Amino acid sequence: MIRKLQQILQEVTGQPAYALVFPSGDLSPTDFRVTYQVITGSKRYSHQGSVRLANQTVQVTVFSKGYGVATEQLNKINEALNGYREPNGQIKAVFVSGIAPDMHDQDTGIYQKSIDLTFYTRSE
Repeated sequence: MIRKLQQILQEVTGQPAYALVFPSGDLSPTDFRVTYQVITGSKRYSHQGSVRLANQTVQVTVFSKGYGVATEQLNKINEALNGYREPNGQIKAVFVSGIAPDMHDQDTGIYQKSIDLTFYTRSE
């Protein structure tokens, strides 16, 4: 599931996605970086037993010195992944489960915008 997420994020943004932390380096106002981290996960059960469905919540964050750039990239990610399905694949559905408040680091001038995505995947 993580490999597929990395692939989708790179297709949508044109940039690689990094686990937890992006490589250090100066960002210009038009540059951005994308990170992701798994926040939670569990298997789903019904009264009849396992429904062979697991979910993981993944937080995707865009960092940029330009607020508009960060907003634009997060909107692209939201549009590409909210409601995403792989009918014959492992990912059954993806939904936005939360949007974090925007953050700004005054020392570095970097804006941070995050979205939480819940992935429902087939489990064996």
